[in-house]
Amino acid sequence: MESFFINSYSRRMMTIAVFTVGCIVASLLFPVAIVSAFVGDLVFSRTLSVTRALLQAYVFLAVEAIGLFRIVILTVVRPGMSEECWVAAHERLIGWWARAHLDWTRRIFRIQIVVEGEDALGGRPFILVVRHASVIDNVFPAVFAIERHRVSMTWVLNWTLMRDPCIDIVGHRIGCVFVRGRTRQSLREINVMREASASLGSRRGLVIYPEGTLYSRAKYARALRKAERSRDPELLEFTRSLRNTLPPQIGGTIAIIEQRPDLDVVFCSHSGLEGSLDKASIIAGGLHRKVIRIAFWRVAASDIPRDRTQLRRWLFCEWRKVDDLADAQTMLVTT
Repeated sequence: MESFFINSYSRRMMTIAVFTVGCIVASLLFPVAIVSAFVGDLVFSRTLSVTRALLQAYVFLAVEAIGLFRIVILTVVRPGMSEECWVAAHERLIGWWARAHLDWTRRIFRIQIVVEGEDALGGRPFILVVRHASVIDNVFPAVFAIERHRVSMTWVLNWTLMRDPCIDIVGHRIGCVFVRGRTRQSLREINVMREASASLGSRRGLVIYPEGTLYSRAKYARALRKAERSRDPELLEFTRSLRNTLPPQIGGTIAIIEQRPDLDVVFCSHSGLEGSLDKASIIAGGLHRKVIRIAFWRVAASDIPRDRTQLRRWLFCEWRKVDDLADAQTMLVTT
């Protein structure tokens, strides 16, 4: 499995082939499938949950197909483009891709999105630390930072996302870092994160999802058992205090802050996506008419501790705020 992810050519040949076959099959079956789902929902579901989930899956494939087509076009015209134009074109593609996914999700499931503190994404370069509760929050940095504030972003992503050919190809072209999620971060991966932060310019940000994986109660229980075995009372107390998030892996975050002490840190928490943890949750109606609340806040570089022990405690304190904001009561759209 690991060798598959290491060999980029074999990986992309396989993922693009699987994706292409999937698109063809989905296009052929979609008319019958959507009608069957609609009839079934009329009998069993007043929210048309299966119909909405099926439509969302088809839209996902369509957006990915358009994204791959645009990647091919960019590849063809590459010889005539400067490096700056090449990167800018891919950033525009990321912004469009993310906006398309979020807009269609909002329309299909009748979601309302409420954003607070979005101004935190403007100005000086920063590290963006994001809660990870759903595949949907993967698009938040691109929508709100790239699309709305014209900030160039680089991501630290879970390496399994390379199964998506759009994320794989564009991510590597703009310098994204792919790491192994909840497994122990190796020194090599932490050094790669340092290098990524070192290249950030005046209008750039670095996105990191420090939990490393989607939240679930089972994963939290494993994290708690690990903290209990760690003989680290501070970590154990911190882990026990969390109710909605996993304890972050802070090795990479600390390395980035130490590499770039001039960077501010922006945190992003959100609530309302708890019902979209997996496909089964979405089919069960977990997204329908939800209010998604997103909050950003910025901590200036001058206010961030430099002593490693104090920096660790500061990160724990800020992450508790992420956890508290994620605890907001899930609301339904009423209009």
